[in-house]
Amino acid sequence: MLVGGLACAAAFAAHAAPSEAACIATFNWRTYTYTGMQNNVPGVKIGAELPERAKLPSCNDTIVNGYVPPVTYSDLPVAQIEGVPPSIALAAGTSQVYVNQGTFPILKSHPLHGRIAAIAWPDITGPSCQIKGPAKIDATGLSVNGVRIVVNAKTKVELQRHGTAFIPPGTVIRVGGSECGTRFDQKVVEARRIARG
Repeated sequence: MLVGGLACAAAFAAHAAPSEAACIATFNWRTYTYTGMQNNVPGVKIGAELPERAKLPSCNDTIVNGYVPPVTYSDLPVAQIEGVPPSIALAAGTSQVYVNQGTFPILKSHPLHGRIAAIAWPDITGPSCQIKGPAKIDATGLSVNGVRIVVNAKTKVELQRHGTAFIPPGTVIRVGGSECGTRFDQKVVEARRIARG
């Protein structure tokens, strides 16, 4: 009976859905993608709810026999974080902080630097390189022409808004990479400098 159950289960080709699946904490507000960072951040005060709602994508993370359910969106109330422009970060619920993926909390200029955990990539090894193209910003971060761009504490980002690094989606950028290699089967550039293209 177990063998038959396994055979039946194997008949359904189930695997992870494409990147628009949103089982990670993410939403869209205006033209920006925000990703949930942490709850109950010390020193962060949630302000007034904004009149404009965010769009929360459905969680379509399983494909069965090639069928991917279409992504649907629901309205999500969001609030401003005191002292932080809404285009940089927002709050949802009573305590969850969401950061615009076109900004970088690992940089000291970010208004939430040192208050939320910044994602650190493992060391990247390889030659230096240059890449140019439109910035794609999604729930997993910044990429150019399918190459993941890693910003670290030493990266100089020349595009600025509200006193911090800010890369709007679709902006043509030039990335000077100090190390260029592959991590998790994806091309990755550790950015030394990011400038408008």
